[in-house]
Order: sequence, then structure tokens, then C-alpha cells
Amino acid sequence: MAEVSIQIQARPVSFFTGECWEFALYDPAEPAEAFGRFAPLMARWQALRPRNGLPRRTDFDMENLGEWIGWLGVTQVLELDPFDGLVRLWGTKLRDAFGEDFTGSTLREIDPKHITEEDLRLFRAVACDGLIGAMAGPMNWNDRDFIGLRSLVLPCGESGLPADQVLEIFERVDVGAR
Repeated sequence: MAEVSIQIQARPVSFFTGECWEFALYDPAEPAEAFGRFAPLMARWQALRPRNGLPRRTDFDMENLGEWIGWLGVTQVLELDPFDGLVRLWGTKLRDAFGEDFTGSTLREIDPKHITEEDLRLFRAVACDGLIGAMAGPMNWNDRDFIGLRSLVLPCGESGLPADQVLEIFERVDVGAR
């Protein structure tokens, strides 16, 4: 199974691994340039962020996401402990990659091969602490481990912490031939 790394130059405040995925949490004040391919998205999130607060999801002009629009997931925070959320949007490219549309599902209803306890741990830290999340790994389900995914996870909130929504933006990474 090929490895996929996060590839963010910022120093994580926390790093942990799952079965074959890696997860990291970052201070939201880290320079946007440190977030590699996600730098433009990070810069936009930081520009929209009020002092010591969170940008609102409605502040993001989804039409300006360009190549990222089909790779976007939006989750409404339902519960913090144990963490759960309702998937409000699951982009078309994500549907194609995962083989399922999770729109309308809660995270805990989704098959654990797709949403693990490590995913929920990362989402909880993003929502509760306002940290920036990142994860990366192979699509080790449906015999597709030759495809990797990376994602940036951003908190959004109408009234600060905890976040009421979490944006997750993915990119596909081809990790080798079968």
C-alpha cells in the first residue's frame, strides 16, 4: 500500500496516525504559504477570520472555489462529545472518489471504513479549539489504495468557538499504478 503524506510545512500542535492515515492539527495563525497547495484556501480563511474568531461559512463565496468546488465537504456540528456532525454538502468529486454521497448523513452513520475515530478526533479539535486540521492517506477501501487523498479542515462559526460548521477540502493524489 502506497503512503500519502500531508505535505504541509507548518509545525503541527498535534500529530497522530490511524491505520494508514496521518492526521495533524495546526495553529490558525500559521502563515498560509506553509499549507502548500492549500495555501490559497488558507489565505482566504485567514482573511475572512475576525480577530480571535472564526469566519462564517456564509462568508465564503463557494463559486470562487474553482477547481476545489467538487472536492468540498461541509459538515454542520451537531454534538461535541462524542463528536458528531451532519454532512450538509458532499461534493461531486468526493462522491465519485468515495463511491457514495454522504450528503444528509451524520458522521456516525457513515461506514467506519470512511469515517474513523481518528477522523472524529480531528473534527472535534477543529470545532472545539479552532485549530486547522489536515489528513492524508490512501483510499484503502473498495480496492482503491492506488489513489490517495489529502484534506484541509477549516472551522467556521457564526459566534466564535465552538465552530458550528467544518469545511473539508480534499485533493486527489495518484500514488502509483496497481
